[in-house]
Amino acid sequence: MVIMGPQGLTAAQVSAIWEERPLSLLNLDFVLGGPRSDDDYDAFDAFFSDHLLAERAPSLAKGNKAADRIRAEGNRFYSGGNALDLDYTEYDPLEEWKDLCNVKVVEPGIVFAYRNENFARLAGSAHCYMLLKNPAVAAIVNTPAKRTFMYQRVRDFVRLANFYKWESFSSPLCPVASLFNHSCDANAVATIHSDKIRIVVLRPIRAGEQICVSYGPSWWDKPDPTPYRAHFECKCVACDPEKYDEWRAQGREPPASFFKNAETAIAVLGDELANNAAKYNAITQLIEKYAYLHPQKNFAALLYKHQESLRTLIDDEDGTYHRTIAHAKLEEEDE
Repeated sequence: MVIMGPQGLTAAQVSAIWEERPLSLLNLDFVLGGPRSDDDYDAFDAFFSDHLLAERAPSLAKGNKAADRIRAEGNRFYSGGNALDLDYTEYDPLEEWKDLCNVKVVEPGIVFAYRNENFARLAGSAHCYMLLKNPAVAAIVNTPAKRTFMYQRVRDFVRLANFYKWESFSSPLCPVASLFNHSCDANAVATIHSDKIRIVVLRPIRAGEQICVSYGPSWWDKPDPTPYRAHFECKCVACDPEKYDEWRAQGREPPASFFKNAETAIAVLGDELANNAAKYNAITQLIEKYAYLHPQKNFAALLYKHQESLRTLIDDEDGTYHRTIAHAKLEEEDE
């Protein structure tokens, strides 16, 4: 079902379309087959927010996208939140969610991908329109200002829901894990398993040094035939030309003992009879002993081995967890 006209949609056309069609037709086909241009999406914003642009932001009425103007207005209602203020000794998912809903948009062009932002505008409009069909909701949201406020909040909830996609570490918005910045020279590893994100230290971290994970590959990873494309400009020590030379100069040539000890540790990692604890201890002790070599290339090869072994250990731990849960459920069913 394609409802877009060749010249784009106006706010009046959007209203007419929704009045004529049953609410059951406002489904995924409508979303995917709907507007295509910026002007079309602006019409959805305008349907709920024309009065806002005229009454509260007359100086911004020309030359800017409606979404940008409304977003700037909407940010007034958010504190930004601070997940570190939450008490994790008495975990409360509701309080965590409330804090997450206070997120502010700081850099719209970076934080929200273009297509996701347009989807939020369309989905927010559609949800508001359907909600306002409920007499109880319509009785409360009974002025243009309230209608705009509702649209802003619903659209922001759509954005937050979009951040719960877990295809990669950089996709979801998490209360604590999202506080870790990216670096191609990461000193920690992030893994996602069983609805939890684990941050594991990869190499010694000095007091006052920032804890960083890699949102994609690290500089010591093997070349990937399909390179990772970041949605930001990386300015870490491994990527910034102004920092790179000084950073690489910190590396030191390894002593002869390094190669002998590394060979022993790698042998333990490859031993099928060795348990996970022995493998972890062998590699971490070596990393701690020779951390001063970083970022030397031979030490980097060791970091690669350590990184892969950590992920394997976490996979094994996750598998054990799921088997334990499954076994407990089977025992409950047998009782």
